[in-house]
Amino acid sequence: MKKIRIGVIGPGTICHRFIKGAQMIPSCEVYAVAGRNKERAEKVALQYKIPYHGLIDDLIMDEHIDAVYVSTPNDTHYEIVKKCLLHGKHVLCEKPMFTTIEELDELYQLAYSKNLVLMEAMKALFLPLTQKVKQVMESGKIGDILYMDGKYSYKSDLEMDHWAYHYPSGGGMRDVGVYPLGYFNYLVNSDIKEIVSMSRKAETGVDAFTQALVRYENGVISSNVGGLDLQTENKAMIYGTKGTIEIVNFWKASEAIVTVDGMKRVMKAEMVSDFKYETEHFVNCILNGAKESDVIGYHECLEIMKVYKAKDDAMNKE
Repeated sequence: MKKIRIGVIGPGTICHRFIKGAQMIPSCEVYAVAGRNKERAEKVALQYKIPYHGLIDDLIMDEHIDAVYVSTPNDTHYEIVKKCLLHGKHVLCEKPMFTTIEELDELYQLAYSKNLVLMEAMKALFLPLTQKVKQVMESGKIGDILYMDGKYSYKSDLEMDHWAYHYPSGGGMRDVGVYPLGYFNYLVNSDIKEIVSMSRKAETGVDAFTQALVRYENGVISSNVGGLDLQTENKAMIYGTKGTIEIVNFWKASEAIVTVDGMKRVMKAEMVSDFKYETEHFVNCILNGAKESDVIGYHECLEIMKVYKAKDDAMNKE
């Protein structure tokens, strides 16, 4: 079996979950880890018995590496992803992948020109439970879908110099509001028709809290909340004319409550690692010679970026 050798750029907290998930996949090998700090990269490499560690440019230029997972601060994504693509590496990049639609357009065109897979890391879309939720929605069991409500907001203890507060790449919507947004976009399978966004600013200029209302071409409306300064009950609710689906912590969930005509049942699914499923999809795209992911490709990323832009435009008018 051919294995895709993956290099990890960014030896921070999230890389541990990625590595554990990726090491469950027979068709890939986590071959290298790199960062701005070589000592931190070495520590991670030793912990997971990864063969190679070093600085970012060394990893990108290593001919043994087929693909790269990028988990660095948001405002570094564009330069790192571009350099990876120019050196022939497939890229899986943490959300938000880019800050502007122009960056998205440029680097997808670069990826296409080099026959490389560029994919935004949106793990909730690939969970086995998400597939079951989508099947229930499409089956008609809860009737016609009219409204979806999703929240991911937490009371952050981060300092204001943390990347989450960097303008314009940080903020509540880009950091965590993208979770319900990407989730609902996938489930509803319809382009966005209208966006209304309202935010509360942090002192650095980013949105400390945002609610974005989205109307899709098929008429479904969704409310998408992301915040850094308020703890909410973080879950997704899907409302149909006959019932509802409730998924607590939907981006890493293994069960949902389906209610039809007042009768509740718990729907369960496997969840061995929230990173395994998206990484397996990414690797399969490479092995199958796909132009891009059929779940989160250019078009899907563009729909997400439209909401970021609407949020930024609304904040700039205040």
